[in-house]
Amino acid sequence: MDTWIIILIAVLAFSVVAVAATGIAFAVVADRAVFGKRQDKDARFRYFTEEDFALKGQDFPIPYKDSSLCGRLYEGSGVRADTLILFIHGFGAGSSSYTSEIAAFVGKGYTVIAYDAYGCNNSFGRSARGFYSGAECALAACAAVSSDERTKNKRLILVGHSWGAYSALCAAPFVGAEKVVAISAFDSPARAECNAVNMATGGNVKALSLLAMPWFYVINAFKFGLRGNTRAAKSADNSRAKVLLVQGALDTTVPLADSAAAKVKRADAERLVLSDKGHNPHNTCEAEAALSRLFTFKAATAVEEKQFFDKFDWKTATRQDGAVMDRIFAFIGQ
Repeated sequence: MDTWIIILIAVLAFSVVAVAATGIAFAVVADRAVFGKRQDKDARFRYFTEEDFALKGQDFPIPYKDSSLCGRLYEGSGVRADTLILFIHGFGAGSSSYTSEIAAFVGKGYTVIAYDAYGCNNSFGRSARGFYSGAECALAACAAVSSDERTKNKRLILVGHSWGAYSALCAAPFVGAEKVVAISAFDSPARAECNAVNMATGGNVKALSLLAMPWFYVINAFKFGLRGNTRAAKSADNSRAKVLLVQGALDTTVPLADSAAAKVKRADAERLVLSDKGHNPHNTCEAEAALSRLFTFKAATAVEEKQFFDKFDWKTATRQDGAVMDRIFAFIGQ
């Protein structure tokens, strides 16, 4: 064999190894950056409380691993009290980020259970671990619902946003839920992690994140076994639960092309795709604009930061779109 051929093979082999090593290293670092810490409240933010909406909650501990997740039960009233909404939060500060939504369902008379997933807010855990951890927590919550005297005979509806919507769809084939409302659900956890990295870096490492994506699959499998890469759309297709998929066409966190709404194949799946909405399509456009300002704000000084947060209108940022919520209520009530 000619020397130049040997050199070419060696260079190619080295290049392949270097590319693979770069992908592995970036995937490990990125995964640790996303999931290597707890998801707790941001001290600068205002989180609405039960008292703000005159909600009367009861403790509802959810056995998980060697401890319990922190859950709260809000009793409904009237004819809808026999319907239980299990509300599953998105990535971040747990159910405290969704008090407005919880209050909306309770206000309609539904019984609601909301909880903090592993590694989030008031629940135990050193980190959130990974996206499939949310599905595990949802399964644990459904098991707790089915065994508790206060809830076991109620009609079960799963409602989730973003990570919570993914978790709800993944749990649906294994529990007795009658319906699932999935708001801004991503389909693939590996693709969702890739998108999260791109958003966090302003798209500056898009090539690297794509290079790392196969290794995200490996990391998920290492953490959670075969279920670590569960697709939300496939879970929805395999579930007996009726499904409503709500998605914003302008969503950059969960792009429409990567959403469960775009991937579900069931002919009877209901979809509500909103052309003028982003990642919180159940909120008003004004609310979404306010949240965009909140998450993109960068203060030059501590004084400027304090002034911004002191003046920020938290009620506007969490105001719901009545038409979208009515569609959700109508689906649940069918």
